[in-house]
Amino acid sequence: MSDEDISGLLAVVADCGTSTCRAGMSGDEAPKLSFPTVVGRSADGAECVVGAEAQARREELALRCAYSSKVASSWEDVERVWSHLFGQLGVHPNEHPVLVCEPHLSPKFHKERLAQLLFEGFSVPALLTQSQAVLALFSTGATHGVVVDAGESATHVVPVWDGTPLNTAMVHVGLGGAHASSFFAGALSARAQGAGGGALAGLDGVLARQLKEKHARVAPSAEAFDALAAGAGGGGAPSTHKLPDGTAVVLGAQDCASCGEAFFRPELFGDAPGGAALRQGCGLPTAAMRAVLNCPVAIRPSLYNNVILCGGTTLMPGFVERFTGELSALAPAVHAVGLHSTKVDLKVAASEDRAAAVWRGGSLLATMPIFEKLCIAKSEYDESGPSIINRKTF
Repeated sequence: MSDEDISGLLAVVADCGTSTCRAGMSGDEAPKLSFPTVVGRSADGAECVVGAEAQARREELALRCAYSSKVASSWEDVERVWSHLFGQLGVHPNEHPVLVCEPHLSPKFHKERLAQLLFEGFSVPALLTQSQAVLALFSTGATHGVVVDAGESATHVVPVWDGTPLNTAMVHVGLGGAHASSFFAGALSARAQGAGGGALAGLDGVLARQLKEKHARVAPSAEAFDALAAGAGGGGAPSTHKLPDGTAVVLGAQDCASCGEAFFRPELFGDAPGGAALRQGCGLPTAAMRAVLNCPVAIRPSLYNNVILCGGTTLMPGFVERFTGELSALAPAVHAVGLHSTKVDLKVAASEDRAAAVWRGGSLLATMPIFEKLCIAKSEYDESGPSIINRKTF
């Protein structure tokens, strides 16, 4: 499209995930909005609310997530989320181009339906979708590396080279923040029921996630976690959490470390509810190593040199240190190509705001001159239809 079509216009940048939608304007350092991607409806259908309000009223409304594994569960709900997004930002969608942070390997039909919604439903003037892995890497100023994106529904380890995701080398791990919350809730509820009931029995998903985000952590090593599980002590003093009804709950060190351990030894959680697929899974350091080894030999040193952690799950205390230590143990000390060898310089980067790294990369990209050239204009969409979104990509 021609530069003057959107030149000088701020872009809306949106990263809508399974649990959270982050949105803001191009050039901002942090998203202006962060709200749950849930839609709540009253029993008679007369009332419909989105985000935090819906979540706060979960006992009186029927809640439904707009996305499942980052793909639309209901396009009606997705439209509600986007309407809420534009309204909360205080912008008219027909006056701003939109950059969508796209899930890894998003199905073609999903991209086309989203383009249809934004162009036809909201009349946006231009649209660009971009890989979340590329954007997370872009937020660091790099164009090649390995992105470990631990999201709500799954974790993807994606090698990126010259700004292009190497999808054939990507490793998918069917474990995300929602699973960790479920394991946490299951362990606590079982303990409460074993003690004759109590406030922890039957934790709902929202409360379980709140407990996880506040108290979960990762043990320094597998041996340290095993010691906790065996009741050998250590791991710090118990944590206390006050529930909405005022009940004080004491969480032991093993409780707090259990869900974090799943990302390093998922096989331990194969018998947990929803954990059957984890019996043959691998920890994230192993997944990162496999992703590098799936790539051409010549580029592996550069990939080892720039491993990026992103996603809210990686914010658990101890996660970065455990991941770095285990990946260091797996990585070779020397990289050899033919008769030449070089020392492997492993570097793991984890910014403090890595939960929003994908969004931040999108905000940066949308300020650059190339953004205007990469966008699909509404006139192009009108001429070619939704399929253009899969033909014109970055």
